[in-house]
Amino acid sequence: MPTMSAWRRHGFACLWVCATVSFAFAEEDDWGDDDDDAGFEEVQAPTKMPTLSGPIRLKGTLKYRVGLWLERPQSEWLSTSKLSTDLELRGRRGAVRGVVGARLDLDPVYSNMDRGYDQSTKDAYGTRVFGQEMYIAYAPNEFELSLGRQSIAWGEGDVLSPADIVTPYDQREFGLADIDDVRRPRLLSRLTWSRQSSRVEFIVGHEAYYGERPTPRSEYSPLRESLDTDPTLSTLLGTKDLDYVSEQSGFDPENWDYFARWVYNGSGIDLGLSAARLRDRQGVFALPTPDALQADRIEIQLSHLPYYHFAQTGALPLDRWLLKWEVAMTYDEPLNIGVLSGVLPEIERGSMHRLTPMVSLAYSGLTDHTLGIEFQRPVLLSTLTDALYPVEMAVLSGRVVGTYLRERLRLVVVVTSFGLDKNYGQLVRAESAYEVQDGLKISLAYVHFRPPSSGELGPLSGMNEHDQLLMVGRWDFQR
Repeated sequence: MPTMSAWRRHGFACLWVCATVSFAFAEEDDWGDDDDDAGFEEVQAPTKMPTLSGPIRLKGTLKYRVGLWLERPQSEWLSTSKLSTDLELRGRRGAVRGVVGARLDLDPVYSNMDRGYDQSTKDAYGTRVFGQEMYIAYAPNEFELSLGRQSIAWGEGDVLSPADIVTPYDQREFGLADIDDVRRPRLLSRLTWSRQSSRVEFIVGHEAYYGERPTPRSEYSPLRESLDTDPTLSTLLGTKDLDYVSEQSGFDPENWDYFARWVYNGSGIDLGLSAARLRDRQGVFALPTPDALQADRIEIQLSHLPYYHFAQTGALPLDRWLLKWEVAMTYDEPLNIGVLSGVLPEIERGSMHRLTPMVSLAYSGLTDHTLGIEFQRPVLLSTLTDALYPVEMAVLSGRVVGTYLRERLRLVVVVTSFGLDKNYGQLVRAESAYEVQDGLKISLAYVHFRPPSSGELGPLSGMNEHDQLLMVGRWDFQR
C-alpha cells in the first residue's frame, strides 16, 4: 500500500501531466525561436512549430518510453515504463532574458511494481521532479552576466569529452538515456566577454551538486552483482537499504567551484583553453562504521574533494573530414584505493595526477551518411597502486548516422568498447527515429550490454541480463 507521501507524489504527477497536455493542445500561432547557447556544439536548424505570440514563450516536451528485457523471464519482461514531461518559459526584454524550467519523471515499474528494489532505488527511479534551467541573463554589450541554474557544455567530443566538467550528468541509466536528458543544471554565475572570434568566460559553481548516480542496488549499478554474490559484503550488508549521501551539499562558499575558459572560433579552426579548481563529481567513500551497519538503512558517505583541471580543445575541418581533439590534465584528482576482497575490505583515500587525451574523426563524404570514431586513453602521471577502478581504461567509440526520407527517418548505431589491454565490456546501441510530423517523433532502439569477461570492476560490471528493446514517443511543442 503506497504511503501518504507516495499518494501525494502520484497526485502531483497527474496534475503535471494534465497541465503539460493542456498547454500542448492550446490554440496555436507561429513564431521563430533562437538558440541561446554559445560554444562548440553543432547547431541544428530550428523546427517550425506552433507557438503563442508575445514576450513569454513556452516550450515543452512530452515523452513516453517503454522498455523490454530480452534476457529475463516473461514475468519480469517490463524494464521501464517512463513518462517524462518538460516545461520551459523563456522571455526577453531588451538586454535581459530569463528562463524557467522544470521536469517530471514518472516510472511505475519502480514506484508501483514489486520487483524487490530497496527504498533508495524506488526513490531514485520512481517519481522525481527536477529543476531544469532557471536563470536570468543581462547582456548590454560585449559582456553577458547570467545567474541561476544553468547547463553549460565544454569540449568537443560527441560521446567522450574529458574537458566537459562544468555541468554534472544523470548517470542513473547508463546507456539508455538520450543525450538531451543526461545533463543536469546547477546553480552557476557566468561572466562572458565576446569580441570578434574570441570569447572569454569565468564561471563560479555555487551549488555542491554532483549529478544523479545509480543507487548501490539498482539495475545499473556496477556494485550490484558484488553486493549479491560476495560473501563478505553479503554478510556485512545483507539485504539492507543502501544509498549514497554526499558530505558536501548546499551552497556553502567553501564548496564552490571555479572555472575559466578562452575560446577562439576562427575561419577554419576552433581552439579552446580552460582551467578549473573544482570538487570531484564521483566522490571517494569510506566504509560504514560498525554502528552504522546495524541500521536498516545504510548511508555510504561520499566526500567530494577539490582538485585542479586544465584542458586544451580544438576542431579542424579538412574538406569532408572533421578532426576534433581534447587534452585534459588533472592534478591531485581524488580516488579510492584498496581491496574489496578478504575478510574485511580495506578502503583508503588517495590522489593522482592524470593526462587524458581524446581524438575524434568524422567523415561526411557519403550521401546521407556520417561516420565517426572517438578514442581516449588516460595516462597516469603519478605512482598509484590498488586503485578500486581502472584509472587508465581506454575507451573507443564508433558511430554511423544515416538520414532518409527527406531527413524524416534517422538511423544511428553507436558501438563503445571499454578497455584496451584488458576487456571491461562493450555497449552497443542501434536506434531508428521517424518524424511523423513537426515535433512528433517515434523511435525504436536496441541496447546490448556485454559485461567484462573477467572479474574486473568496470562501468558494465554485473550487466549480464540487461539487453533491452526500447520504444519511445516524443512530442516537442512551443506555445
